[in-house]
Amino acid sequence: MRHNSKQRILDAATVEFSTRGYDAVTMKDIARRADITPANIYVFYENKEALLQEAVKRPMQMIDGILQQNNAKQKSLHSVTADLIAWSREHRNEALLVANTPTNRKEYASRMAEHIAKCEKDRTLSKDSAQIAADTAITLITDLVEKHDDDEKLDVNGTARIVEKAVTDILKLS
Repeated sequence: MRHNSKQRILDAATVEFSTRGYDAVTMKDIARRADITPANIYVFYENKEALLQEAVKRPMQMIDGILQQNNAKQKSLHSVTADLIAWSREHRNEALLVANTPTNRKEYASRMAEHIAKCEKDRTLSKDSAQIAADTAITLITDLVEKHDDDEKLDVNGTARIVEKAVTDILKLS
């Protein structure tokens, strides 16, 4: 029962934070969505910030897994982008939570920039160029996933080509 309550709180927090933003959400909002009392949240989490950090842990681990797997297999930028789009589509609220939380987005962009630099190993890239390209990729992925509630309408490969082109165009400018 205890684990079930904690998971319901995390699920509710993820939905609330990803759809309304951290600042707009109260612990009462999360409790209402989780169908518990606000006091029950404090059994597991000291405050809203601690709940946010717990809510983003799993999605960040999943993103890391995608990037590490693609790095290990030396996959192309298109491939990693397609994998991130597919993951974002399948885990929409988690993806939006990470992308729309400044600290976590910065961490996500930093890891993505490392992957972009590896994919573009024939080109000398400044850290800033790779970071700008990564942030652009995340913005495009997030915007496209946000605008396509219906998973069937979002073509993963077509979307990956758009993101890849934007990233390579940015890198050409640097």
